[in-house]
Amino acid sequence: MDIHGADPFGFDTVDLSSLRQLRSMKWRAYPPDVLPAWVAEMDLGTAPAVVSALSEAVARQDFGYAVDLQAPELTEAFCGFAARRFSWPVDPARVFLLRDVMRGLELWIEGFTRPGDGVVVTTPVYYPFLHAITEAGRVPVQVPAVCTSDRWELDLERLEATFAAGNTLLLLCNPHNPVGRAYTRSELTALAELTVRHDVRVVADEIHAPLVYAPAVHVPFVSLGAEVASRTLTLHSASKAFNLAGLHAAVAVVGSAADGSHLESISYRRRGAAGILGIEASVAAFTYGDEWLDALLVHLAGVRDHLGAELAARVPGVSWFSPEATYLAWLDCSGLGLGPSPQSVFLEEGRVAFSDGVAFGDGGAGFVRLNFGTSRAILSELVSRMVAAL
Repeated sequence: MDIHGADPFGFDTVDLSSLRQLRSMKWRAYPPDVLPAWVAEMDLGTAPAVVSALSEAVARQDFGYAVDLQAPELTEAFCGFAARRFSWPVDPARVFLLRDVMRGLELWIEGFTRPGDGVVVTTPVYYPFLHAITEAGRVPVQVPAVCTSDRWELDLERLEATFAAGNTLLLLCNPHNPVGRAYTRSELTALAELTVRHDVRVVADEIHAPLVYAPAVHVPFVSLGAEVASRTLTLHSASKAFNLAGLHAAVAVVGSAADGSHLESISYRRRGAAGILGIEASVAAFTYGDEWLDALLVHLAGVRDHLGAELAARVPGVSWFSPEATYLAWLDCSGLGLGPSPQSVFLEEGRVAFSDGVAFGDGGAGFVRLNFGTSRAILSELVSRMVAAL
C-alpha cells in the first residue's frame, strides 16, 4: 500500500461530531462548545489489527485478571518491535509487565530515593513527573532545557552540578514531552557519561519513541553501553503511538538482574495490575501495527507542517520549534502579551483547550502545549479559535 500519496486509514476524514460522542477525558473534561487539544490522546483511532484483537477478546468475553508481572506474548511482541523500529536487541528476561509507564517511574522513586531526597527532571516536562516526585515526599530538582537558535537542548553543565550535589536519580523523558526533541546519540552519550561519573540512576520514559519523524531517530538510552544499561530502567507502552491510553499495559525493561529481582520483590498491588484488553491490544499493535504506524507518521508530519504554516500566517506572535517527535507542539505565546498562562485566555475567549505551560515546571510560563494528533481541518479550526481569542 502506498502511504505517501494517499490517506489509507482516513486520518484526515475524522468527524468532529463523532469525536464528541467519545467517553474519553479529552472530550468530556470541557463543555461541548470547547474544542480540546490538550491531553495526549489522538483523534485518529487505532490500528485495524488492534481493533480486530479487541473484538476477538470481547467475543470470548476475556475480561479476567491479567497474569502476574510478566506477559510472555507481550514481551515477545515488544522485543520484536524494539528490534525493528529502534535497532534495539532487548533481552526478554529483562522485560516486565506494569499497569502503565508512570507506575514504573513511581516505583523507582520509592525504591531508590528516600523522603526528602531530590529527584532530577529536565523541565519543561510531562507534569505527572513532578506530581510523582512530590507525592512521594521527594523534592523535584528542575534543570530547565536551554533554548538555542533552532532547538531545545539539555543543560549538561547544570545537570552535572546537580548530580555532583548528591542527587542520584534522573527522570529522563526521551523523546521529550512537551518540547518535541528526539535527543541525538551525541547528546545522550554526554548525559550518560555524567550519570556514570556521578553514579546516578536513570528512569527513561520512552513512551513516545515510535513517534519520531525522519531524519531524527530514537536512541534508547540503555543502548549507550553496559555501564549505562546497568543503572537504567526503560519504560515503554503502545498507548501513545497506538492511542490506547485507557487500556493499561506497559513494559519495564530493567538494566540488570538485580533490578529485575527488585521489581519482582514488589507486591502485585503496588506494581499495579495491567488489563487483559491492554495486553491484547499491545500485542497486536507491536506485532501487526507497523503499516498503520508508518502511515500515521506521514500524516502527523503533514499536520505538524500545516500547523507551522497556519501559525506563521495567522498568529505570527507565536514562536515554536517544529517537533522532531510526538504529536505535541510547545508554543511560546509570550509575544502575545497574555501573561504566564495564555491557556486561560484561549479557553475563555476562543473556546479552545490547550495544556497550560506552567504545569510543566520551570520554563513553562507563557507557553501552551497543543495536541496536533488530529485532522488538518480540525487543526485549522484550532488556529481559528486562537485568532478569535486574540
